[in-house]
Amino acid sequence: MEEVSIKPTLKKDLCESINKLIEELTTTGKETLDKKVLKRLFQQASVSEEYLDLSKRLLFQQLEINHAQIRYGAFLLVNEFVTRSAHFRQIFFPDLLRFLDLSLKGLVIRGKKKKTKLRPLQVGILLKKKTIQAMREWERDFQDDAHFGLTIALSYMRGLGLDLEVNEAEGGECGSNRKDLSDRTNGEVEMSLNVLRWEMEGREEEIQRTLSELHSCFTLLFPNYSDHHSSVSIRVIKDEDNSVIVETLEELKKLVSKTHLPFLKNLLLSQHVEHDAELKNRLENLQWKLEKEEARLTKLEVVESYCESIISRGHWMDGLSLVHLSQVLRVLVPMIQTGKR
Repeated sequence: MEEVSIKPTLKKDLCESINKLIEELTTTGKETLDKKVLKRLFQQASVSEEYLDLSKRLLFQQLEINHAQIRYGAFLLVNEFVTRSAHFRQIFFPDLLRFLDLSLKGLVIRGKKKKTKLRPLQVGILLKKKTIQAMREWERDFQDDAHFGLTIALSYMRGLGLDLEVNEAEGGECGSNRKDLSDRTNGEVEMSLNVLRWEMEGREEEIQRTLSELHSCFTLLFPNYSDHHSSVSIRVIKDEDNSVIVETLEELKKLVSKTHLPFLKNLLLSQHVEHDAELKNRLENLQWKLEKEEARLTKLEVVESYCESIISRGHWMDGLSLVHLSQVLRVLVPMIQTGKR
């Protein structure tokens, strides 16, 4: 990596360490980043905004190297910085057009475009695919932050018609040879599967922990509960003794519905997941377990203790506010409909 000018306010040894860590992470040739090395880099780069500025310059140096694996490693690092640091987004998004030129179209030298096919070709294809995916995620997560550079870059990307993973120019050289095309396709499938496996590995433990917590909460609330009750609505009276458990269940329900299930469904929609039966079975099994818990949580009816107390005493109209009345009626109406009081 070329030497980067260091501001007088920065410590030389820390700058050199950040330089070394970025070079190490972007030249391994691996499809994922070493978590321990990544953690060290973030600890050092987060010391001040000036070190984040330096990290950005060093990353662009790596992106300008005409080698797909180095650019892919630099892309992975950029994505981590964008996700974690508001300041990095602020200084990086204005240069998104330059980033797209390097990661999607080819090498850029002193403002001039030079057509080139990145090698290894399979990694170049994966780089393009992951870049487009990252841009969609950045649009979803950071568009509301008024990053003007992001808006321009998204329009630019769509104007290039880069919705396809591989365009005709990239496939031309290999398209004339069926064996090369087959090898390239197999390589792309395997790389995509490795990405899916890595994403699954990072989330599976958290999902299993959520399932275990759900089981524990239900066991504490309903010691005699069994699976054959899952089709029946169950009511729990929330009081000071069980409020923590009930509130934990409510939070876990949000985690299941809004985080875990969308994540699994997204992986199952991947075009290459069919090529790994074991991975697909793991995903489907976890999805089935979560959907089962989601259904059980939906049938759980939580009643505040004061509602049950008012109904049981028969003085259910004494001093009720409109809010309290609506909550009481939610319990009372079904009881009247079934002939109970």
